[in-house]
Amino acid sequence: MRAFAKFILAGRLNAIFIASFFGAVSVYSSPLAVFSATAIALVALSKGFGEAFYVVAVSAILIEIFEAFFPTSTSLPFPIVFALWVPVLVGVWFLRSNASQSSALAAVAGLCALFVLGMHLVIGDVVTWWAQWFEQAIPGFSDETGGEIGSVDFIRLANGFAAMFLGFGAMLTLFFARWMQAALFNPGGFAREFVVLKLPRTLLIGILVLLVATGSFNQQLMSDLFMVSLMLYFFQGLGVLHALVVHRGLSRHWLIAPYMGLFLLPQILVPGMALMGVADSIVDFRSRQ
Repeated sequence: MRAFAKFILAGRLNAIFIASFFGAVSVYSSPLAVFSATAIALVALSKGFGEAFYVVAVSAILIEIFEAFFPTSTSLPFPIVFALWVPVLVGVWFLRSNASQSSALAAVAGLCALFVLGMHLVIGDVVTWWAQWFEQAIPGFSDETGGEIGSVDFIRLANGFAAMFLGFGAMLTLFFARWMQAALFNPGGFAREFVVLKLPRTLLIGILVLLVATGSFNQQLMSDLFMVSLMLYFFQGLGVLHALVVHRGLSRHWLIAPYMGLFLLPQILVPGMALMGVADSIVDFRSRQ
């Protein structure tokens, strides 16, 4: 990956090529959007926002030109990579300001929460909206689900999932870019930042108050914000896990099983890791090592 990072930072055209190419092909495979956003994040981290915004502007034009010649039926008003660029750049701003992955994570989660609130304020009935979106995006969706929104539980989680996955994508992109930057200019720097990732206890209290308050008048909104909170504290839990391995002098092989579990049983490991993050905000496991 050092070669990939060096290629991106070797020149403006290189960064534009990576950001626009992977941004364009991400309409066929959305995970590839991470590579596009990583190029922009790496430029912003290493060369500043002036250079990053230039890469963003040119890449956006090139992606739109690609879309004009090779239109897709994604049912989205714009390429998904554009949505990923915004929280990534916000996270980079906080990371550059104080070298704190915690503040970058909180900022990204805040944007995801604003997305949730915006959907509820602008659309209102987000469950119906997502059901209609899936009907357009997936042929035969209504037939497969019996045409009844209420019988499809995952539709009720769609808005929260969208915000949560946006947060996951943005943070993974940010971590990827920071890791590559550290590999080039500050070996070991990423790990030192990650193992101290810790959100303040006051933030946890604020989130709990917000969830209780929204639950008293809008259960759907509370559910969506809870999904964002899972994403937020998942990364703190992951930081705790890495810190325990480092502080106890254990082999990195101890991390293989948890990461495999995240791929095989995410419905269990993601909430479990988030619970560890919440517990760390209360107990502070790392101070006890």
